[in-house]
Amino acid sequence: MIDTDTRAEDPTACVVYHGRPDIEPDPSGPRWRPAEELFAGVTSPAVLLVDASLLERIGDVRSLPNNIVIVAADRSARDALGLFPDSVLKRALLEAVDFAVERTH
Repeated sequence: MIDTDTRAEDPTACVVYHGRPDIEPDPSGPRWRPAEELFAGVTSPAVLLVDASLLERIGDVRSLPNNIVIVAADRSARDALGLFPDSVLKRALLEAVDFAVERTH
């Protein structure tokens, strides 16, 4: 398993994984990384942006642990993933709002 947890060094760090081959990994830090690294066994909390480029891996996306937040980046991904229950969506939105407010202080 790969552990990319950088919160001890930078509490605002969050690794965002994506399926776009035209986006180069950020050499200045682990913030934007290819989804293949996530599927290789990342264990720390992260975000995965799912778009049409990852639809062939939708089974892998669905089997990710709960500490990986999945965001549908386009209509095809949203359709393939299905809708989250309202309670999950509401909780995620409330936490995003709380985080945004915290960042202003």
